[in-house]
Amino acid sequence: MSKLDYTWTPKKSVGQIKFGSPVDAYVQDGLISRAEDVSDLGQYWSDADDTVLVEVDDNGNVESVLLSDKCIYEGKNLIGMTLDEVSAALNTKPDGVAEPSTLDDGELETPAYFEAFGLTLGIRDDVVWTVDVDNGNYDD
Repeated sequence: MSKLDYTWTPKKSVGQIKFGSPVDAYVQDGLISRAEDVSDLGQYWSDADDTVLVEVDDNGNVESVLLSDKCIYEGKNLIGMTLDEVSAALNTKPDGVAEPSTLDDGELETPAYFEAFGLTLGIRDDVVWTVDVDNGNYDD
């Protein structure tokens, strides 16, 4: 079982993992370990269940966290909610909803963006399937 806290603080962190911080400390603490199948991309898996992917930049600092099981915001798990429920929890509508795309597993997924929160939802069958969060800095 993972020691990771899945509480999301918008534009700052997911539990102990803070955006912009060196990923090595989280590896040493046993929160995440390097994923063998994507190691050349500089990405790390967090737990034995492979439910969290931490992406790092060229300097080894956390860029984003992709969650597929739990993402707790104000006591509620965003994964499994509808887009309307997430909008109500955030008290805002999405900045955009893209056209659905077919993923490697053949499933259709629709991205929805909340840029002010550094949040991208992956929606399948009308519910949030994945949550991708970052620091919300899109100036690059």
